[in-house]
Amino acid sequence: MTTSISSNLTANVTGATIGKTSSAIAKAAKQLSTGERITKASDDAAGLSVGTGLKINMTALQTALKSTGQANAVLGVADGAASGILDGLTRMKELTMQAAMGSSSPNERGYYDEEFQQLVSEQDRLVDTSTFNNKTLLDGSLSSGKGVESNTASASEGASASANITFTGTVGSANAVAALNINGVAFDFDFTGAATVVTGANIVIDGTLTTTKASTIADIINNVGADYHSTMTEQNAARLSDLVATANGNTLTITSKKEGVAGSFLVTAGGVANSIQYMATTSAGSTSYTVLDATAGTISGYYSAGSTTGSLGRSSVSVQGTIGDNILKTLTQTTATSGWVTVNATDLANDDVLSVFGTKLTLKDKVETPESQILRSKTSDLETLKNIATYLNNSEDSNIANYIYEARLDSGNLEIRATAKGATSTFNGANLIIDTTAVSVSAGTAGAADGIDVSHISDNASFMGKLSGFTATRTGDDAVKLSIKAGDYTYEAEVKDTAPTADYIIRMKSNDLDGKGGYFDLQLAANNGVTVANQPEADNFAKRLNDAVAPLNFYQNRDISTFDASGTSIEDTVITLTSKSFDAINVADIKVVGSTETNDQKAQLSITLSDGRVFSKSDLAESAPKGQKIELINTTDSNEKISIIWGKDIKFITDTEVNTLQNDLLSAFKANQVGMSFQVGTKTDQVIGVELGDLSTKALFKGEVLDISTEEGAKKAGEVIDAAIDEVKGARASIGAQQARFDSAASNIATTLQNTDAARAVYLDTNVAESSTNFGLAQVKMNASISVLAQVNNLPQSLLKLLG
Repeated sequence: MTTSISSNLTANVTGATIGKTSSAIAKAAKQLSTGERITKASDDAAGLSVGTGLKINMTALQTALKSTGQANAVLGVADGAASGILDGLTRMKELTMQAAMGSSSPNERGYYDEEFQQLVSEQDRLVDTSTFNNKTLLDGSLSSGKGVESNTASASEGASASANITFTGTVGSANAVAALNINGVAFDFDFTGAATVVTGANIVIDGTLTTTKASTIADIINNVGADYHSTMTEQNAARLSDLVATANGNTLTITSKKEGVAGSFLVTAGGVANSIQYMATTSAGSTSYTVLDATAGTISGYYSAGSTTGSLGRSSVSVQGTIGDNILKTLTQTTATSGWVTVNATDLANDDVLSVFGTKLTLKDKVETPESQILRSKTSDLETLKNIATYLNNSEDSNIANYIYEARLDSGNLEIRATAKGATSTFNGANLIIDTTAVSVSAGTAGAADGIDVSHISDNASFMGKLSGFTATRTGDDAVKLSIKAGDYTYEAEVKDTAPTADYIIRMKSNDLDGKGGYFDLQLAANNGVTVANQPEADNFAKRLNDAVAPLNFYQNRDISTFDASGTSIEDTVITLTSKSFDAINVADIKVVGSTETNDQKAQLSITLSDGRVFSKSDLAESAPKGQKIELINTTDSNEKISIIWGKDIKFITDTEVNTLQNDLLSAFKANQVGMSFQVGTKTDQVIGVELGDLSTKALFKGEVLDISTEEGAKKAGEVIDAAIDEVKGARASIGAQQARFDSAASNIATTLQNTDAARAVYLDTNVAESSTNFGLAQVKMNASISVLAQVNNLPQSLLKLLG
C-alpha cells in the first residue's frame, strides 16, 4: 500500500472496521437485553416468518387448552345433574316396587304416588336449572344435530261446531233413502205416512211431516242415550251421542258437545243416486244447508271448530300389518283422496270464496288479512291454484292439516287434489269448495278400514308403535265391558255380542270428558267370536283381541314444526313424517343428486336421521312445481315416509340448483349443528362438540304420564322407570367418555404446545452464550481497532520528518 501525506487509506480501513464492530456490539447487546434473536426483519427474514407463525400457533394452542378446561367444566356440571337425576329415579323405582306389592293398601299407594309425583317435578326442575353460562344442558338442545320436533298441540280446543238445516218444498211422491246423513247415520224419508222407526242401520222418518221433521230428528239426536239406544245400532248411537240438536219450525240446528276436532261432524243432505226428492244447496263458506224438493244431487259439509291449531286431528294415525287372530276381520286400509278435480278459471277471481271444512277463505289480489285471505295471481290461474294448495298445506287448523293439497296443470286443465295423510274412514272425508267447484273424497276414493279403524284417533301423541292390554269384564251373556289404555287415554266400549253371526263393530271411545283421544273401531268377524258365560271366557275374549293386534304396527303422521325454510329457495315448503316413533329424531345428513349426474336422468334426494334411518327417492323428475308432493320412503320400513310439499318451483339439474336445494334443506332442518362446541386446535374447524341428551321426564318416560296409585299403574311405571334408569346410565357413560376425550385432547395440546414453543425458541429466542461470546469478541476488536486507529492517524505526520 502506498504511503501518502494527502491520504490515509490505512486509517480509513481501520475506521470502517470500527463501524462494523460497533454494529456487532449493538446487535449482540440488543439480543442480550431483549432476549430476541431477530431484532429486525433484516436479521433473518425467513426465520422471522417461521418463528412468528409458531408464536401465533402457541397463542391459539393456549386458548385451546383453556377451551378443553371449559368443556370439562360443562361436562362436570352435566354429570353432577345426571347423577342427581339417577338418584331420583332410583327412589322412584323403589316407590313403584312398593306400590306394586299386592299387600299395599290403596291409601299407601296414594302416599307413594304423592312422593312419586313430587320426584317427577324435581327431576324436571333439575333439568331446567342445570345450566352453564345461561345455557340449559340436559333438555336435548345439545344433542347431535338439531332435534326435529313435530306438532303435537291439542286439536280439541276451540269453538263448538254447528250447522243449520232447513226443510222446505212439497211432499215427495217417492221414498228418499238416506235423504239426510248426520255423522254417518242415515235418515230415510218415507212419504207413505209410515211412522218414524229408529232401528237397524238406517232411521226412517215420516217424510210427510214437512214442518215437524226438524223436531223429530232433534228428538232422536237428543235422546239417543236413553229412549233410542236400545233399538239403534251401537255404532249409530256413538255417532250421534256427541251432538245436540234444536228445532225452530222447519229449521234443524245441530251443535257438537265437544270443541275442536273432537266436535267436528259431517252432514250430507240429498238422496241416493237417481233420487229427485231432496238436495242441499249452499255457497262456499256457508254453514247453512237448505233441503229442497228439486233436482237430484248431494253436497257435503264438514264443520270444524274454526280455531284449532293442533296437528293430531283425525287421520293422523294409521295401522299396518296382518291380524294375528281371526276374531277380527282381515286388515285393509284405504287412503281417502278426492282424485284430481278440475277447477274452473272463473272460480279463481278476486273476492271469490273458498270453504274448507267450514272455514271461509277469500282470494285477494292484495292480501291484507293473512288469517282469512289467499293471494290471487293477476297473471296466472295456475299460480293462484298453487297458492291455494300452499296456503292449505301450511294451515294449522287441525281439520285442514289432516290432508295434503296438490295443484297442477294437466292437458290444459287446472286441477287440485286433496289426499288424507293417513288411512281415513268414509265419514271423515275432505270437503273443499272453491267458489262453485267441490273437492270431496266422496267423488274420488273414499277411505276405508276393515279389521281395525284408527282414523278417528285424535290428540293422542302416544298412540303408535304397538297396541296391547285389552281387558274385558263380563256384564251378561256374550256381553262385556271392554277397556284398553292406548297412548295417553283409556278407551272403553260396551260390547253387546262377543260371538256375532254377522260382522260386528265395537267402537272404543276415549273416556276423556272433553272428547280428547277420539275413538277407534274393532270389527269382529262373523262366526269367529267367543261365547262368554263367565269371567274366564271374558278374559279369553280380551286375550284373543290382544293376539289379533299384537303383530300390528301403528303409525302417526305429523307436521315437522321445526322445519323453517323462511327466506330460502324452498320457502313455504311443508314437511310431514309418518313414523311409529318420534323420539329424539335428528337430521344427520341430506344429499341431493342432480338429474345430469345419473344414468337414467333421474334426480335423487335422501335424508338420513341420526338413528341411522334413511329416507330416499331416486326417481325424481328434473323439476317439481310448487304444490307438488314427493314421498321419501324409509329404506328398511316402507310404511315410514317423509312427505315434502314444495312451496316453490324446484329444479334438480345444474350444480348450482342442486347445491342450493341441498344447503337450504340442511339449513331448514338445522342439520349437522351442535349446541356447544370447543376449539381444540389452531384452525377453526378443529373443534369437538359437546353432546348431551334430553333427560327430562317427558323424554325419559317417552311421553307417558305415570301414576302409581294403582297396582297396575305401578307395574307399568316400574317398566318405564327401568328404561329411564338405563338411559340415564348411558347418558352418564357418554358424559364420562366425552370428559376422557377432552382430557386426552388437553394432554395432546399441552405436548404440542411444548414442542411448538421449543421450535419457536430456535427461531426467535437469543442464544445467550453465543451472543455473549460475540459481544465480548466485538469489544476486544473495538479496543484493538481504536488503538490501531490512533497510531495510523499519525502516519502522514511521520512522513514530514523525511523532508526534514
